[in-house]
Amino acid sequence: MDKFWPEQEVFEAVQRALSAKKRAPSKKLLSYLTKFQHDELTTGTTDMPISYAVQHEKLIEAMRKKFPVHGYRQLIKGSGMDVDIPKFWELMFAMHYVTHEIEIVNNIGFDSLEIATGISTFRKIPHAEFKIVGKELRRDIAKPTPAATTSELAVHKATLTLTDLNLKIRVDGRYYLVKRYQNKTKNSYRAINKLYTYAGQPLKKEELNLSLDAKTALKDIPKSMGFNGVLREFFIENGYVDKHPTLTLHKSRDVAGADYARLMGAIKNLKQS
Repeated sequence: MDKFWPEQEVFEAVQRALSAKKRAPSKKLLSYLTKFQHDELTTGTTDMPISYAVQHEKLIEAMRKKFPVHGYRQLIKGSGMDVDIPKFWELMFAMHYVTHEIEIVNNIGFDSLEIATGISTFRKIPHAEFKIVGKELRRDIAKPTPAATTSELAVHKATLTLTDLNLKIRVDGRYYLVKRYQNKTKNSYRAINKLYTYAGQPLKKEELNLSLDAKTALKDIPKSMGFNGVLREFFIENGYVDKHPTLTLHKSRDVAGADYARLMGAIKNLKQS
């Protein structure tokens, strides 16, 4: 089976297609999106994204919620803002190029977005603006959906704290242990201490104060520090400085709705040892 492309590669491939005169995908891109739609791609690891059908339904549910205000022309944000799906670009572009249910306009990208007055997301959120053109999909999203509850609209503060050897997360005033480091000489502690001290700043691997014999790749360092899945997504940002990969730690996040539910689900699965 063919592997999933990196997120940025998928995004850039469609950017090129949308900006071309004919606005048509390359044969390679169309083949990739078709395989995605048929669940014929692999991560190459033990991780397996949820099926196309499940992601498709999640997106349709987000469209239904927006329909009363925005009708058939909508802008959907990923990463749990409007919809929580692991392959945002693949799904949007498959619906544009393969199933022809939507027509994407050129308003696509990654941005920090305001989730409440004066409160913006730390990570870049993928978004795409589109017109819903499929007749069946038009009928489907016009179905009424329940109104959001007060708890879904509430904004919660999630903050990381590093005290001695303990990395904790405080949510709504309650602390949860993320990781207890063995000692201050281990590379996992060296890295988190450096990132925590310089929170909000992108650091290269050589700036993380690792021991000289450290062979761990930069992409694997967050896992050794205790950041997996949702915790990594929310608090660790991957980037580049002068073409060198970097990591940035964000100490605090404001979360609401689906983001809050995902965070609390991840916290419940932490090993409190």
